[in-house]
Amino acid sequence: MIQYTSLDKDTCREIIRRDIGVQIAICELRRYVDAPKNYSFLHNIGISHLTGQTAQVNMVGSLFSYASVCSVDNMLCCLAVSRPNPQAIEIFNELLESGKINPQVSRFMAEESVIQHNDIAAYQVIFDHPSIPQPESNLEFHKFFNYFRQDVRNMISTRCIPIYGLSLDAILEDPEIQSFGASVKRLFIYTERLVSYRTDFVTFIAWHD
Repeated sequence: MIQYTSLDKDTCREIIRRDIGVQIAICELRRYVDAPKNYSFLHNIGISHLTGQTAQVNMVGSLFSYASVCSVDNMLCCLAVSRPNPQAIEIFNELLESGKINPQVSRFMAEESVIQHNDIAAYQVIFDHPSIPQPESNLEFHKFFNYFRQDVRNMISTRCIPIYGLSLDAILEDPEIQSFGASVKRLFIYTERLVSYRTDFVTFIAWHD
């Protein structure tokens, strides 16, 4: 069993700043910290196979109240986490405020309000003339979308991206969503009722490669 150790604030800040999986997990889970049964809200953080995995798991797990290693056929797939600790949320919010969080995380996931929808719906989306981001802006763009496309992580995870704070029209008109749509075989946008202590509808992007 891996023992998660407490980390100082500077170390926590560096982990959050450089690890997009941690950014996404904290961004997603911080909205449920006051929810009943908040332990049931999980995010699966992809683990790099290029560096020491035990060290990764130890550092990342230290930012959450719960962390469990997930594997398939003895292959480490991800770290399932819930309930980011108060220090991790505080640091994430500071980095978000200072513009040091991945811009796609900030734009698509960080809005705390949820656009209200009238019902559950699903659409296959076909863009006639998708917009392509300029090459110099592609690094963070690819980092965000490729995170959700990781084959190893998706052996456990659901292949979708939650979108908060944007209307359906805003999502369809977004040039980065259009660019991502041009890179996959089929793109879908759907809304479903959030299973939580609230009655919000959440919009998701899903796809087939």
